[in-house]
Amino acid sequence: MILLRALILLWAAKSANAGPPTQAFVQLPTVRLHYLDWQGDGEPLVLFPGGCQTAYVFGDLAPLLIEKFRVFALTPRGCGQSGAAADGYGIDSHVDDLLRFLDTLGIKRAVFAGHSSGGGIVVRMANRYPQRVSRIVTFDIVYSGVPEQFEDRMEQAIASKIGSQGPPSLESLRANFQAWELGVWSSALE
Repeated sequence: MILLRALILLWAAKSANAGPPTQAFVQLPTVRLHYLDWQGDGEPLVLFPGGCQTAYVFGDLAPLLIEKFRVFALTPRGCGQSGAAADGYGIDSHVDDLLRFLDTLGIKRAVFAGHSSGGGIVVRMANRYPQRVSRIVTFDIVYSGVPEQFEDRMEQAIASKIGSQGPPSLESLRANFQAWELGVWSSALE
């Protein structure tokens, strides 16, 4: 156990030396998407967040992966600095964005990692385009088996807990996220 802890600390120390990611945009046919590029060595790894999180949510994780992967994180359409999309926000639209992101950057195959609903999106990516996906990683996945109206009821419960926050703001996002995600907030989310 002590050896494992020492290895993790050594790995974290090496990763802490990683510089900040490069911020960039890709213009796809129906939307402009924001992404972060941590560089790195190895196979491309595309991180995709859940909900309407941004690529910055991976700020703590991505530097730990650059020794083995070329790490990208994509902000979904309509979120953060990514543009609004006239053609909708369904799961297949996000999958098409991932495919076009690869095409735009000239990436033939990649590892995809998705958090929460982003996990469902990378699973669908692997199902629709298996030749473009070498592996998938999902964590805290929301994909299937979610009862109808679950999100609406959850949002109503959160609104009753935190009250009306007025127009969207960092403060309202923080309060909503803390209620939804059991109080978790980090510098990467900030």
